[in-house]
Amino acid sequence: MSSLLKYPFLFFLLLFVSVSTKASMYRVDDATINDFNVPNFTNESIAICFWDKRIQVVEKKRPTAWLGFLRGGYGNAFGVVLESGSSFYSLLNNRLQLAFEKINNHAKIADVSPFDDELAAKKSLQNTGCKKLILIKLNDFKIDGYNTSYYFYSNIDISIMNANGEVLVTSNYVDKYELGKPQKYKKPLPEAIRKTIFNALNKTEITDAVNSGKNGSISTTNKFEEKTENKEVEKEENSNLNVLPYDIIVTKKGDEIQASVEEITDKTIKYKSKNQPNAPIRNINIVDVFMIKYKDGTKEIIK
Repeated sequence: MSSLLKYPFLFFLLLFVSVSTKASMYRVDDATINDFNVPNFTNESIAICFWDKRIQVVEKKRPTAWLGFLRGGYGNAFGVVLESGSSFYSLLNNRLQLAFEKINNHAKIADVSPFDDELAAKKSLQNTGCKKLILIKLNDFKIDGYNTSYYFYSNIDISIMNANGEVLVTSNYVDKYELGKPQKYKKPLPEAIRKTIFNALNKTEITDAVNSGKNGSISTTNKFEEKTENKEVEKEENSNLNVLPYDIIVTKKGDEIQASVEEITDKTIKYKSKNQPNAPIRNINIVDVFMIKYKDGTKEIIK
């Protein structure tokens, strides 16, 4: 240290390099977040947008370019942002539009601010004049972690609406994607974002609602319905479903269990695994189930 003090220029040079290197850890190049994919949406009249409702952004504690945190050893948190300073939701909208163009679907993008309420968000989508509206609400969508374990966390609500703004289907997607050490989080980050968005959209109830020509029909929503003491089971006939050699239990998290449903009670659904027909009967809580697709082509939506 004493030798550095003899050469103050060298001291400040080393200090500048150290600070610059550290600061670069907290900026992500916009261009690296690219090459998104979307499910095979065949409806050609789609409007879609991201609605950034992350609490840190809505309360203006973090900028709209915010991607998450890198945390220091003393509990301090440093914000990670897009290098350009552009809004994260604007970048996501742009990448999603490019993804639709890859499947020759010219979906329209609505501009919805984090500070818009739900009515304003719906209105922006309706103003596009499209028949199907997709609102992707980001409740949580960020980098975070401690020490050497960093993840990309997501909690996303997706609403599919018709041209009148009536909700056809709602779906919730929660996940986390491992990023590894803080010094190397940038490399897996784009893939984490790509996979999260694709998986959130790639659910049967979402693709069915978007591709369906029944513009005015409203189907049952899943996670946001209130739980009642007496569970009702609504049977729907769907001639478009293929006949399968097994039943499919669809959970409210979007998981699909291939099984043979044996019995439905007030509290549980009893089933045998498709791959283990001779194994003991398994149980799943009925409140965790969204729908059962039977092998004969019918389906039951659990209320």
